[in-house]
Amino acid sequence: MGFHYASKRKTEWYLRGFRDLFSFATKAANEAELFFKNYRKSELAEFRARMHRIEHEADARMTEIVEKAMEERFLPFRRTDIYKIVNLIDDVTDAIEEISLRCYLYEFDALPHDSVEYMELNIECLERCRAVLRLFERKPRKVDILPLIEEVARLEEQGDAEYLNDMTLLHRTSKDPLYIIEASEFYSRLEEVSDSARKLVTYLGAIIYRRGR
Repeated sequence: MGFHYASKRKTEWYLRGFRDLFSFATKAANEAELFFKNYRKSELAEFRARMHRIEHEADARMTEIVEKAMEERFLPFRRTDIYKIVNLIDDVTDAIEEISLRCYLYEFDALPHDSVEYMELNIECLERCRAVLRLFERKPRKVDILPLIEEVARLEEQGDAEYLNDMTLLHRTSKDPLYIIEASEFYSRLEEVSDSARKLVTYLGAIIYRRGR
């Protein structure tokens, strides 16, 4: 992989495309955090619709990038890397949209314990991902990008610990089997956001390591 297979202008187009695509994930996460902090069951349908629009816009941008990569002969990255990066970014956005879908389906009277805190942790994780993407644009060395990747990994592991704590509390305190099932699925969707983010930065790091910088 390298930046020398295509013009600087073409390289910047793809880098901007990655950045634009990831902006939909951060927009969705911020939307979810705001809704969580002001949770109203009566507004679930509207919240779900807003999140679906964001995901639809992200899919359209992803399609644009993929179609351009299919048409062009000379690319700034391996074609498989372009496909993989945009799909991993899309996985992050999809994971956040799935949270809104579970809210809508289950119609919680009040969100499960620690939902706001978990979403805040996810947003912090996405901020680190965005930092990795910004650094990726500047042809970083391994020594530069590794600390950021490790920080995303730390946050993802913190999310795993939060997931275990919340699931333990849920199963020990709730007497409603249906609520346990629904809240468990909801927590799993919250956890998936940081999992997807870690997969993204790990792949970006692998590209840098492949270049041997």
